[in-house]
Amino acid sequence: MEQSFQQVNAELKKSNGELQVELGAIQSIGNIIPICAWCGHKIKNANDEWISVEKYIMNHIEAEVSHGMCPGCQEGFISEFKGRGGAADTQVV
Repeated sequence: MEQSFQQVNAELKKSNGELQVELGAIQSIGNIIPICAWCGHKIKNANDEWISVEKYIMNHIEAEVSHGMCPGCQEGFISEFKGRGGAADTQVV
């Protein structure tokens, strides 16, 4: 009888482990964040409202948002600025 109990316990542990793996996969799917495919600047929240990425992050993560400029945007900004008669040696830091 003791061996039967140990066997059942081992099978339950195995099943529990498999269920935990599946639960993790389901939770990962539930963590998909719908972001606008067109502008990439808005996220759809649980109330079906489109809010800024910054507001979403501040509401869901214990962090504040800081702004900078990625290299691609910096290049575009400098090109546009020069096209409007801006200084040729403009550098954004």
